[in-house]
Amino acid sequence: MAMTLNFNYDTENQVLFTGNSSVRYVILNRPGKLNTLNHVMVSQILKNLRLYENDFSIKLVILKVKNANTIFVFTSVDMDIYIRIK
Repeated sequence: MAMTLNFNYDTENQVLFTGNSSVRYVILNRPGKLNTLNHVMVSQILKNLRLYENDFSIKLVILKVKNANTIFVFTSVDMDIYIRIK
């Protein structure tokens, strides 16, 4: 019998993206797994951050952890530095 690997992730709500015209929230939503990142989550975050870096109306990106008091704040200056380093 061949061994198979099962990578069924509930990907629908692992990362939530909300915000208004100039502020975006990226919210990690895996409290059952202590909000550890997996490949699917990283892919979703990178996809959206790439969209954000091309939208000059976005001035602030806040990375939050759902149901925790931890937040990380990235301003347009930080994103500009990130873009220059790439």
